[in-house]
Formats: sequence, structure tokens, C-alpha cells
Amino acid sequence: MNQVKTKYFLNGHVSEHWDVPRSWIIAIEGRDWPSLDKLAEESLLPEGGLHRQISKYCPIKKVEHLISLRSSPDEAGIWHDDGSRDLAFSLSLSLRPFKGAGLSLREKNRQDTTISLGPRDFGVLTCFLTGSNGYEHKTEEVLAGERLILAGWVN
Repeated sequence: MNQVKTKYFLNGHVSEHWDVPRSWIIAIEGRDWPSLDKLAEESLLPEGGLHRQISKYCPIKKVEHLISLRSSPDEAGIWHDDGSRDLAFSLSLSLRPFKGAGLSLREKNRQDTTISLGPRDFGVLTCFLTGSNGYEHKTEEVLAGERLILAGWVN
């Protein structure tokens, strides 16, 4: 049963700043993706800081994540709803400016409700509703620079 606290979500999402630990910044600067992945995994455990932040919006039974590094030239994604997952999240980890790579959200199959969240600053955590709450999303292409995020899904 989906237990997302939808009262917190305006237009299908909520965004807030998360204090990215210094150890993450060191891994990002060194492009040490295995270390960054391990740090993210630890932070998503029940006692971890990212877990605490996300669980304000949805009880976490299971969480999956990946690190996504995209650069220009790039392609836009396609509309999708993340299947049966209760909640999705994106944590911006780009240390340098980039263009494009926004996140578009809408009520499922309703183009008139589309909103676009432009590039997010470093440390901005965006949690957004998925198909189980009637929403779908897609990422826009990276136009210049590199975009680094931690993406994840909660059940």
C-alpha cells in the first residue's frame, strides 16, 4: 500500500537543500564513483542522513539508487512513471554549472499539467511522485557541461 505523504507535494514534487557531507564532495572532485556510490548506500541505510530526509515524505521499506553522470551532447528522456515504486528522488551533485537537464513532471497522460524543474543547485534534493500516485516524469537533455545526480526509488 502506497503511504506517500502527498500533502507535502506541490505539483507532484518537493525540493529542499540537503547538506552534502564533505566525504561526498571529495569523492565527486576525484571522480571516484565507486566511493560515492558506497557513501550514498550508507546514507540510505535507516540510520543515514539521506534516509532520514526522504522518510519524512514516505516510509522506506526498500530503496534503490544509482549515480547518473550525463554530459552534452545529450538526448532528452521519455515520459515514464517508475512502475510500482512509491516515490522517486534526485539529489543534485554537480559542482560546476551546466545547462539543461531539467526534470519535467506531470499528471499521467495530461500534457496541460507539465511543469519543468530547471537545473538544481548542488545539494538540492527533489522527491517526486510516481505512477502509483498518478504522475510521470522525464529528464531533459544536457545542453552544456556535466550533470551529476544521485537518483533513487522508494518502496
